[in-house]
Amino acid sequence: MAVSTKNRRKIVINNRKFIWYVKDDPDSSDFVLHVISENKNFIVNYHLQQPKSTCYLIILGKEFPGLPDAGNKWIRVLCPQWEIDSIITPSSVRQLIEWCLFSERELIRVNWLGQQATT
Repeated sequence: MAVSTKNRRKIVINNRKFIWYVKDDPDSSDFVLHVISENKNFIVNYHLQQPKSTCYLIILGKEFPGLPDAGNKWIRVLCPQWEIDSIITPSSVRQLIEWCLFSERELIRVNWLGQQATT
């Protein structure tokens, strides 16, 4: 089944199609950026207006370089802050996707508060 594109933005990176949109989180008062690849292997969520020091990304899909257990459960990793003045642009979505899929970066797992996870 294809990803619904109604009321959602499209972006193409390295000849791959992604869909992105911002939506209210029903469990909190946050707005959440959702990014999904066309084949649904890459799925991440990013809550807007997180504190810069504990900013994290939620990995839901099974495609995330550096995380062999991606897709089995929600994984949260520290990440850069993607929005500017609480605004997400196509450029910031592109940077997020490129950071996730193509960057050499250290992945630090955190809990739902953005605190480093203990194993």
